[in-house]
Amino acid sequence: NEPLTLCSMNVNADQQPIHLDGEVRAAAGAMTAKLAYQPAAKHYQIAVNTDGLVLEKVQALQRAAGAVNGNLAANISGEGTIDNPNLTAHLQIPDLEMRGETFHQVDAQLDAKGKHTEFHLNSNVEQTSIQAKGAVELTPGYPANITLDTGKVPIGPLLARFVPNSQHGADGELEIHGNLEGPLQTPAQLQAHVELPVLQLQAQTIKLANTSPIRISYQSGVVKLESVEMKGQDTDIRLSGTVPVQGGGAMNVVADGNVNLNILQPWTDGGHSSGMVNVQMKAQGPIKQPVIDGRVRIENGVFSSDSLPVGIEA
Repeated sequence: NEPLTLCSMNVNADQQPIHLDGEVRAAAGAMTAKLAYQPAAKHYQIAVNTDGLVLEKVQALQRAAGAVNGNLAANISGEGTIDNPNLTAHLQIPDLEMRGETFHQVDAQLDAKGKHTEFHLNSNVEQTSIQAKGAVELTPGYPANITLDTGKVPIGPLLARFVPNSQHGADGELEIHGNLEGPLQTPAQLQAHVELPVLQLQAQTIKLANTSPIRISYQSGVVKLESVEMKGQDTDIRLSGTVPVQGGGAMNVVADGNVNLNILQPWTDGGHSSGMVNVQMKAQGPIKQPVIDGRVRIENGVFSSDSLPVGIEA
């Protein structure tokens, strides 16, 4: 359903191989294609090119993915047979705007040889590099091995998206290293491992940071959070456990530590927050109806806010 201003095709089938030259033009830009095909040997040569395709003018893309802006340059080429295809694709987008995020210097490379496909993706977000690479086998189940690595990504803009009118100045940074392995067609058989060497949160004068790398794994439909510890001034929170996301297994999550209620100060809107909270909690059983056990002890707790009619003391 994409309106075209030009669609031309020149086919020469008088002799072998068959040659096809085509060009398509639309409001978004132009695309050219060249194909040579030898039916007897099922052998082909193909080349497709576009330079400066304006993504916001591709109506089908806008309907499928929402607002997407950027200029795409793409080169696709290959030579092989129908039974043993070879294809290489190179895509570049200097600035890609998608779902409120801007990705700079997007560069994607895909190489398909027979039933083996490899890809590499590089980009920058908030002046931080993001790299993804992997391999996918075009066989039953689509076995895959995919990795994701980032630098230290500022999460202030992400927090601002969820609290757009916030005056709290929430900020921080995050670094991610992850791996996904297994058959893409069977999520329950996938295995995933994520490590966060850096997780820091800050709001005004309040700071929290992990004391050691945070490790999260997924296997057999269960997410496992290894011992996580976040520390700040008079605050030390520890969290660990397992949560089933496939099937009907039982969850087992433990949280304990001390929290300085001053951590809520940025959310008092001009009021005051102080005191200490000691938490020792455990959640076990079915994820829809867990049994929660433990205690929460508040010492000298005070919370007042200009947006609340009364303050709270405990």
